[in-house]
Amino acid sequence: MCCLLQTLESQVRRKKRQEEMRVTTMLTEPAPDYSHVHPEEAVRDYLVEEQAKAALRAALDEQVEQRAHARKKDRRVQIRQDRFFIKGVNSAYVVVVVVAAVC
Repeated sequence: MCCLLQTLESQVRRKKRQEEMRVTTMLTEPAPDYSHVHPEEAVRDYLVEEQAKAALRAALDEQVEQRAHARKKDRRVQIRQDRFFIKGVNSAYVVVVVVAAVC
């Protein structure tokens, strides 16, 4: 119990000393240069901005075009598959009708 109290007391003294040092340092250090606190507005370069916008627009247009091309390709594949299926069903129907007519 005695060691615990001594440890706690030493921690309190150390913390108090650190706080006093922090306050002393804060009060004795020179005033900061406030000219760097608020950033100054940079001069806008409209030509660079327009070039960047144009590059982004071109990239977006290319992505849209690629996506539309992929959708058209997928749609063509789907139509071919549907036609193949319908052709198979029709030929099976014709076989059934012919077999029924023969019998």
